[in-house]
Amino acid sequence: MSETESIASIIREYITVETFYTIPFLMWFGMVLKKSRKIDDSLIPEILAHIGIAISTMVCLSMNRPEDITRWILLFVTAIGQGYFAASASVMLHQILKQRGAFMKLKSFDGKEKHDEL
Repeated sequence: MSETESIASIIREYITVETFYTIPFLMWFGMVLKKSRKIDDSLIPEILAHIGIAISTMVCLSMNRPEDITRWILLFVTAIGQGYFAASASVMLHQILKQRGAFMKLKSFDGKEKHDEL
C-alpha cells in the first residue's frame, strides 16, 4: 500500500462522506453571514464550527446506535472533529477562491496609472 493510499484510508476511516457534503453548505452559509450587518466577520468561523458540529452530530447519530457510554463519548468526539473539519475546510475553500480572484486581478495589473486626458 502506497503512502497516499494509507493517508486516504485513514481519512475515510475518520471523516465520513456526509461530512464532505456539508462543506459547500457551510461555505454558502458563511457568505450569507458575511452579508449580514449584525454579525461581526470575526465570529463567522466560530459560528460555522458550531453549525458543522451540530450537523455532524446529527449525521453520526443517524448512522450509529451507541450501546454504552464509551461509544457515546466516541460518537460525540468524532462528531466534534468532523464538524470542525467541515467548518475549517469551508473557510479554507472560501479563502482559496478569494485569494485566487485577488491574484488574477494582480496578475492583470500592469503597474501603470491611467490618467484621464482632457
